[in-house]
Amino acid sequence: MNREAVLEEIRILEELKRRYPVRPHKDNEPQKLAAKTRTKYLFFGGSAGGGKTFTIFIKCLQHKRSVIFRRQYKQGLQIRDSLAKIVASVGGQVREDKTEFIMPDGRLIHFRALDHWNAVEGMQGNEYDFMAWDEVTQFPKEWPDYLSTWNRSPDLSQHCEIMFASNPPMTSAGAWVKHRFAKWVDKRHPKPAKSGETHYFVNDAGSWKEAPDAEPMEVNGQMLTPFSVCFIQAGPLDNPFLGKRYYDALGGLHETLRRAMRDGDWSVSDIDGANQLFPSLWIDLAVERWATMPDGLPIRSIGCDVAGSADVQSGSKEGTANTTPDNSSQAHYDGNRIVRVIATSGLNTQGGELYATWLKLEMVKHGISNHPYINIDSIWGGAFEYVSKDEFFQGRVNPVHFGQGVEEMTPDGMIDLTNIKTLLYYYLYQRLNPESESPLGLPPDSQLIAELKAIQFSIVGRKMVLEKKADMRARTGFSPDVAESVIYAVAIDIIGGINL
Repeated sequence: MNREAVLEEIRILEELKRRYPVRPHKDNEPQKLAAKTRTKYLFFGGSAGGGKTFTIFIKCLQHKRSVIFRRQYKQGLQIRDSLAKIVASVGGQVREDKTEFIMPDGRLIHFRALDHWNAVEGMQGNEYDFMAWDEVTQFPKEWPDYLSTWNRSPDLSQHCEIMFASNPPMTSAGAWVKHRFAKWVDKRHPKPAKSGETHYFVNDAGSWKEAPDAEPMEVNGQMLTPFSVCFIQAGPLDNPFLGKRYYDALGGLHETLRRAMRDGDWSVSDIDGANQLFPSLWIDLAVERWATMPDGLPIRSIGCDVAGSADVQSGSKEGTANTTPDNSSQAHYDGNRIVRVIATSGLNTQGGELYATWLKLEMVKHGISNHPYINIDSIWGGAFEYVSKDEFFQGRVNPVHFGQGVEEMTPDGMIDLTNIKTLLYYYLYQRLNPESESPLGLPPDSQLIAELKAIQFSIVGRKMVLEKKADMRARTGFSPDVAESVIYAVAIDIIGGINL
C-alpha cells in the first residue's frame, strides 16, 4: 500500500471516529445487534447493566434529529453529562444546560424531561426521526403513543425509529410495556419470540395486533400497514465494562429487585400489592386450568363492555385527558371457562349500532348459533338499545348497570357490597379461587391477565370501593375493558338471584 493510500485510510478512520464517537463494544453482542437493527420500534434492555444508555447514543448518531426522554430532569444527569463529553470531544456544540447537542455536521440531539402531560403537549409538532424513551415503564402508554405521531422526517430516505429502554417494571404501572412486548417477555405467550427477532404489528387505534408480515392487512374494515418491532435482551454479563462483578453485586439485592434488574424477570410486576383484588397466583392457575378444561361446549353467555362516547373522545368514562380511546370488548363464557375474549378500539363501535353489528359478526365468525344470553353494559355507548331490539339475539339480552345499588355482603359478613359493580367483581374473585366449588378457567390473553392483575380496591368503613377507571388508567396506561367483559359474562350465574 503506497503512502497516499495509507493517508486516505487514516483520514477515513478519523472521519468515522468523528462522526461516530460512540460505537458498539466488540464484545457486547446485544449492543452490536441493536446498532444494525432497523425497525420502527426497538426495545433494548430488559435488565440492568446491558449498556442501554450508550446504545441510545449509538442510535442517536445514526439519525439527523434525535430526542431522549426521561420522566424527570434530575434522572437524566448522567445521560446529559456523558453526551456532553462525547459531543464536545469531536468539536460539537453543547448548550449550557446540556439539553441540546449539535454534532459538527449538524446532527441534533435533544434531552427532554416529561414529568406531566403539559410537557408532553409542549412537544407537539416537533419532528424527530429518532425518539428514545429511557426507562419507558415510568411513562403512561399514551405519552409515547401521542408523540410517535411526530416520529418522521422530511427526508424520505431517512429511517425513522422509536427506541424503548428499560428494566422490567416492579409494579403494575408499567404493565402496558409487558403487554405490548408480550411476544418476547411473557413466558405464557402462545407464540413466543426470541431476543433479536423482528415481528410485525398493526396499530388499531392504540391497540397493537400482530400481523403475519409487512403486507397491509384488513382490520375492522380498514387496511392497515404493519410496522416492524424488535426486542433485544441485554444484561450485565453482556457488558464488558461491568460483567461478572456487577452481576454478582446485583445478587445482593432484595429478591424482587434482583429478579428484575439482574435476571430480567418480567413476572415481578405480578407480585401482589396490598390493594390488588385478584391474586396473581389465582389468575395464573386459572390460565393453566383453561387449557385442561373441556372444549367445544355451547356458549352460555356473552359479556359485553361498551366504550361510550366519553371513552372514545377522552380515553375514559371518567373524562381523563388521554389520547387513546378505551376498547369495546366481549367475553364468551360456556359456564366453566371464558372461551375467548375479543377487543376492538371504541372508535370502531361508536353509536351503539356498530357495537351490535360487531357482536353479531364475531358470533357468526365463531359459529355461535345457540342463542346465548347477552349481558351488556346498559349505560355507556347506547349499544343496549340496538342489541335488545335486534331479532338476531332472540330477546335474550340482560342490561347490567354497575352503579345500581344493592344491599349485599361477603359470605363472612365482614365487607359490604353496595352496588352491582362490587357485587360482580367479588363474584369473579370467588370464581377465581382455586378452592371454590367451580373454579373458572381464563384464556391466555395477555391484555386480560394484565388488567385483572392491575385492578385495585380499598375498604372504606365496611364498604368495598374499587379504584376508579381514570386512576387505574393514569397508573397503568389502560382501563379494565376486557376484564369487565369477563365480569359481565359470568354475571349470568347470579342474575336469577338479583335484579341487575
